Amino acid sequence: NNYKTSSHQPQNGKKMKLYDISERMIELFRQISDLGGEATEEQETELATLLEEEEDKVEAYQKVRATIKAQEEASLAESRRLLALSKSLTNSRNSLEGRLKHHLESTGTTKVTTSLGRVWLQKNPDKIEILDEEIFASKCPQFVEKVTINKIDRRAVRDAIKNNDVGDLQGSAIKIEEPPKSLRFR
Repeated sequence: NNYKTSSHQPQNGKKMKLYDISERMIELFRQISDLGGEATEEQETELATLLEEEEDKVEAYQKVRATIKAQEEASLAESRRLLALSKSLTNSRNSLEGRLKHHLESTGTTKVTTSLGRVWLQKNPDKIEILDEEIFASKCPQFVEKVTINKIDRRAVRDAIKNNDVGDLQGSAIKIEEPPKSLRFR
């Protein structure tokens, strides 16, 4: 077999993309395997270059990841700050409205019109609290809505499959997927 080993070399001093490095390394390993596992001097040189390119590329990925992670943490901190500000503003508005409501109730005023609009007290619908739902349901079934919820215990299914206890699962439509690998950083 006559392989070209320079077809994926960086041109004009440009760095290879990670995808190109992966592709070329796989191709190079296949070529070495096809030649009985012995690499030529040219293949060893190219492999060393690819390993250097890989290290540079992985280091660059780590730097970009660190930058993105710092931005992520900063934006999370900012979102917490904004959430706290929002809660504070909501509390201030509720306090203001509570004082205004108390004023209207204590003076017997039901409506005030200003240049910005009207403010008035309005009666809300009564709150209904059922003290004993079982007694109520038996005495007033016309007000009871029956709801059935079926929830599959996926953990129990996984454990049954893991323990080869699948007798109860025969004929069931189940798709088992191997979980993807996780990338870890330190």
